[in-house]
Parts: sequence; C-alpha cells; structure tokens
Amino acid sequence: MKKNVFGNRLIALVLMLALVFGIYTPTQSFAATTADEVTTTTDPSASWTEGYIFKDNAALNALVDENYKKLQESPEGYAELRIPKSLHNIGRDRMSPNAITVADKLIEKGYDAYIIGGCIRDFALGNGCDDFDLTTNATIEQQKAIFGEELHTHTTATGREFGYIYYGDERIDLATYQNIPGEYAGAEKLPKFDPTKLTSDSVVFDSFQRDLTINAIYYDMRTEEIVDFHGGIHDVREGIIETNVDPNLIWSVDHVAAVRSIRFKSKYGAKYSDRCEKAMREKATEFFSGLDDYDKSYQVGKMFTGGYSVACYETMKEYGALSIFFPEIKGYVDSASYDGYMKVALAALDAKKAAGESVEAQEGLLTVSWMGYPVEIKKVKSIKKGFKVNWLKGNNCTGYEVRYSLKKNMKNAKKIKTKKTSVTVKKLKSKKTYYVQVYAYGKNSGGTVYSVASAKKKVKAA
Repeated sequence: MKKNVFGNRLIALVLMLALVFGIYTPTQSFAATTADEVTTTTDPSASWTEGYIFKDNAALNALVDENYKKLQESPEGYAELRIPKSLHNIGRDRMSPNAITVADKLIEKGYDAYIIGGCIRDFALGNGCDDFDLTTNATIEQQKAIFGEELHTHTTATGREFGYIYYGDERIDLATYQNIPGEYAGAEKLPKFDPTKLTSDSVVFDSFQRDLTINAIYYDMRTEEIVDFHGGIHDVREGIIETNVDPNLIWSVDHVAAVRSIRFKSKYGAKYSDRCEKAMREKATEFFSGLDDYDKSYQVGKMFTGGYSVACYETMKEYGALSIFFPEIKGYVDSASYDGYMKVALAALDAKKAAGESVEAQEGLLTVSWMGYPVEIKKVKSIKKGFKVNWLKGNNCTGYEVRYSLKKNMKNAKKIKTKKTSVTVKKLKSKKTYYVQVYAYGKNSGGTVYSVASAKKKVKAA
C-alpha cells in the first residue's frame, strides 16, 4: 500500500505545533554525543496477527505446534525444527544478492551459511528486510582464506572476532558460530559445552547466545529451510517475547538483552512469556542498572527513533525503567502532566518517522528527559511601564531566561538571564501588550545542556 506521506507530514506538523505552543519549545539543535544516529526500518503495518507464513497454513502450524511440544519436554533446552521452502515460501530471491554471493562462496568450500536474526523474523511476518547477517562454522582464518582482503574484522572487548564485507554501501556481517556463554555453565536445560571456548562448530550452540527466540531463527542458504531451535517461529506467531534461556540468567549476564526485549515488545505490541514477565517486574532495576553509559544511550535511543516511541515509553513506564535510565525525571514520571507531555512529544517523533524523515537518537533521549525540569509561570503582574513575573522553580536547573516581546511569535524578543525565580521588567511602552515566556536551562543525565520553555503569557504594561 502506498504511504500517505502528505497525511503523515500533516500529522507531524499538527503534533509539533501542539508541542511548541502547549508544552515546550526547544531553543537549539543537538548533535549526537554518546549515542549515534540510529537508522531503523519500520513497517507500520507490521502485525503479529497477520503472519505471512502462518495465515491459512495448516501444515506449517501443525509442524510448529508439534516441535514446540518437544521443546517444552527437552532436557537440553532445544528442539530442532526445519521448515521446508514448500511450506514457508521464502526463497533465496528474497535475499540480498551480496548476501547470496557470500553464502555461495562459503557453501562452495563446504561450510555452512545461515542468514540469522531479525531478517527472518520480519520475513515470517510478511515484512521486508534490508539487513542481512550471516553465520557459519568457518573460522575467521578460514573466512580470510576464502575472501582475502575483502574480509575486514573487528574484535570485541570480550575477545570475540567478527568479519564483515562491503559491497558498495552494503555491509554483510559474517560471524563464526558463537559458543554458549561461559556464564551459563551449570544452568539447567542446556546441552553439555566447554565454557572456556568463545566460538563453536555447532549452530545449536550459537542459537543459545541469541537474546530472544524471535531473533534466533535461521535460514539455511544451502537448503532454503527455516531452522528454529527455541520455538521462535511459534513465538512470532503467538506474539510472545521469550528468551532462549532463563531470563533471570541471560538478563543478569547481558543487560543489553533486557533493554532489547522491551523494544521488541513495544515494536510489535507483543506480550512477555510468564517467566519473562515475572523476571522483568521483580528485577528490572538490577538488569538495567548494569548498563554502561554508551549502551544505555544507544539502546534507549533506538527505542525512540524507530516510529514506535510512544509504545516504548508506555512499556518502560510500566516496568519502572524510565526513572532508571533518566534519574532526572524520577519526581515527575508518574504525574499526569509528564504523561501528557510525553505522549504528544513522542507522537510527533513517530509521525516524523512515518513521513519518511530520520529521527536522531538524541532527539528521543532529550524528549524524554526535558520534562524533568518543568518551568511554569506562576503569576504575571502589570506595573507602570512594565510587569513582574515569577515562576515555579525547576528541578536542578542551572538558570533561567525571561523573554518578552510585542509579537506573539516572540520575534526580536528581549532576554533577561537570572538564577532567581522572579524578574521585574521596567521601561516598557505604556498600555502595550507584551508576550512573556520563561526558559529553564539544565543538563540531562548524559551531561547535555538543554532548555525548556513555559507557555506564553500576556501582560499589559500600565
């Protein structure tokens, strides 16, 4: 269906005007600092209930249900499901030609080649995909022997080495199967593994280190089968957010995975499994407090840039995550005024995304934290050739700025800076109506300077 770009732009404009005239007015543009610009592909029509490969597909659904029962009974925490192309109808022609090139070179040399992750989840839902990651049993050295100087590598802080290849502007990531994380050693419902190793020659082991079942669905480029070890296809169909291992275990080890679970739950309007729901309600503070500043900014930034930021806000609020990520709003997060502000402000960001415009991570982060420092004009009193204005003290503000103008749009407004919460303005034109606005300045938890404005008030100089 062709997007109504004009309609979306109109919505964005209306929401932004409401934002500007009713709640706050940004006074400067912000460049990303700790968070990069996040680009995500979002299809607003995505729905868990209209699954592309499930609808009216009795044979497929029977296969999924049968395997899911085996999974529940498995002492090793997995049950392999291979869905033939004849049932899912997702062929290699849906894949990037560059991903096919990489896969075929691996297969030619006798190695495995799987497309992994969100791409297959999105295909299963009937959506497109433009990000193709591959995983293989070929080691980094074996990959170098195949791809030569085409292959670039990077090593993480944990010592894991990954490869990637550029074809023009497209990047194809290529990873050796990862091992089950060593921190999982001794946990129930796991196959036996060597916790000292980082990589593996087993795609099954690789699946255990994925964060969610819906992100652990593989596509075999050799056979064109969809391969699922943890009920991910079942959970896509049912709209369930579930982890591959006990959520208390994975979210204690991998705090980013906990944040990602909130994002995917919000993006698709899904629900947590019973055990994920329990873990999140009981230990959200523990999970989220372990994030470093970069991961916190980057992951939360992604929540508010994909076109579903209102849903992310509501989910974060439900599980008490907002005040963990944004300590500055702790005293306001449950207020009706903050809730109203957020829904309007974030709806404007979502409309902007829907209109085809990019949304920077910093826009979302600052939108959430701004209302932690509200400023409200308490009283404006007319005096001879001037007026007095006082306002409510903003939380942790570093200073204020009173602006006044004869024009409603505040053009050519004069400014008075102060650290007090009242100002007397004199030597104005008698009997003239002035528009007054107060700005509060402060810093958010990331150290970024911002300003937020009160609503405008009218006053006539006596």
